[in-house]
Amino acid sequence: MALTPNVGPPADRFEGRVRGPLVNLKDPPLARGTREELGDVVRYQRLRGALYVDGPSFDDVQQGGLGDCYFLASLVAVAHLDPKHVRDAITDHGDGTYTVRFFAKSKDGPSAVHVTVDGELPFNSETKALEYGSARHRGELWVGVIEKAFAQWKGTYTRLDQGGWADEPLYALTGQESVWVERLQAEKSAYLWKQLRAATKDGRPMVTGTFDQSRKKTAPSREYEDLGLQPGHAYALLEAFESGGQRFVRLRDPHGTAEYGHGKRDGALDGQFVIPFEEWLRTFEDLYVA
Repeated sequence: MALTPNVGPPADRFEGRVRGPLVNLKDPPLARGTREELGDVVRYQRLRGALYVDGPSFDDVQQGGLGDCYFLASLVAVAHLDPKHVRDAITDHGDGTYTVRFFAKSKDGPSAVHVTVDGELPFNSETKALEYGSARHRGELWVGVIEKAFAQWKGTYTRLDQGGWADEPLYALTGQESVWVERLQAEKSAYLWKQLRAATKDGRPMVTGTFDQSRKKTAPSREYEDLGLQPGHAYALLEAFESGGQRFVRLRDPHGTAEYGHGKRDGALDGQFVIPFEEWLRTFEDLYVA
């Protein structure tokens, strides 16, 4: 499916038209794989810290031992464009509990769903760190809280650990539908570049994914490990830009560590990196644009 042409003004910032009911649930069960592999090493624990340290930032996000890159890459994309939207989505009640606003689809459009959780998060007693999503600053809780609320809404962390498509969390976070380009190589590069530039200008969240090499699809000729990329993995696409007559895209790995070129290009392994547009076309498979 090709991207639709950019027509008309950009949509209002992620505002749903319908307000839904309040949802209060207990702690979601840990992922099945976590329970089988680590047992009681991982338990819920209340950590000392604040919801934010200098406000929410896309660079805070770090994926943990959960296969929910599609969710955290979407969170990175939204936080990059509008950190205030992330702040407004989480209400701190001042008693150790938080209510997170998501959006669900309804016949009248996006309907707000509110999920209330506490600040107890899955903690690994051996590594002394959060087992799942966390912020780069150990005392900052918002990433773990919003991930827990999403798992609560879906019923269990196992649901997130099974992987998924970015259109679901993008809608949950913004209340906006996504356009999916299923296979980048099937589209004209000039058309894709035009749409990436338009999405960058309009401030629309974008998520792109690499090939899953376990599936029987045409994958890049070079190994992802050599490139510093991960197969079958979702990345936030932050922007498309030109420099020195060349075209580039800027990406952010939700892990916040590994990156294309192994950090040789900018001297830092912070998960944020620039890749030539043509290299992105060869090595990535699909794209979501809210």
